[in-house]
Amino acid sequence: MDQSKSALLPKVGERLWLDDSDAFKARQAATNDPLLIEHAQHLHEHGFVHLKGVISEAVINKAVAAYKQWCDNLDDDPRTIRGDGRNPRVVNLHGDREEFKSLFTSSPDFLRVLDYLMGYRASVYTSLTFEFGTEQPLHRDTPVFRTEPQEFYYGVWFALEDADESNGCLQVLKGGHKDGRVDPFEFARSRIVSQEDIEPSAGPLWAPYQNALVAKCREEGCPLELLPAKKGDVIIWHPQLPHGGSPINDPDRTRMSTVYHVVPEGVPVYQADVFFNPDAKPERKTSFKYANYDGREFVQKVANVGKN
Repeated sequence: MDQSKSALLPKVGERLWLDDSDAFKARQAATNDPLLIEHAQHLHEHGFVHLKGVISEAVINKAVAAYKQWCDNLDDDPRTIRGDGRNPRVVNLHGDREEFKSLFTSSPDFLRVLDYLMGYRASVYTSLTFEFGTEQPLHRDTPVFRTEPQEFYYGVWFALEDADESNGCLQVLKGGHKDGRVDPFEFARSRIVSQEDIEPSAGPLWAPYQNALVAKCREEGCPLELLPAKKGDVIIWHPQLPHGGSPINDPDRTRMSTVYHVVPEGVPVYQADVFFNPDAKPERKTSFKYANYDGREFVQKVANVGKN
């Protein structure tokens, strides 16, 4: 990132504008675009927004073909596939296949909405590509996407084929980005001997922390909502929204999808060893190396197969 862009970073202590009531009112009043107003209002109230049909079928088909080609080139190392022969999530496939960069950059309408919701120009930090639904328990991403300033992050999920209750669509605790606050420092202090014991991935803190915040969201009345999507749809969620994968009722059906984890250009991202540590003093300047593609910045990462 060049020096001129560093002036565009969020300021110390700044919040996402959608989380600041005064900034929200001012920003909404300043635009005359009804679509942007509608999307921002929905994310502000419910914690997510569903953009329908914003990615073309041609772009998606190229990405899916690239994924299959990438899989065909895998060796037979048993560490690279699950016991059932199916690939788990592929981490940062965009770093190895141009088609997954193009997937992110292909729709000006999507990028216009994303930048508006972010309040800054969005860049891709990491990505995950899935061939099947995850059935992942409800969770927040913030422990492993601890930005500086905090919560300058969105999850952006692309449906590469239809997703529904049969093959395991996304599910969220609607409005849960506003509720279920669990103090991470107090939580960690009650469960560990030393801050040095905190693993970047959160380790044994992950499940209890997520269970605690989900329970609190449910107690505070946040309803579970399934988010079925059509091929070409994109769902954007707030960093504090509890989300996961719904149960898979037809295990033979695939559910191709990619999620991009996005932050403003130049914003650093830390993990649980900072998120749970009150004494951490994260730098505001990132050491990431970026690669520009089609006018967007992507943190340079190498693709690899995930462990689950």
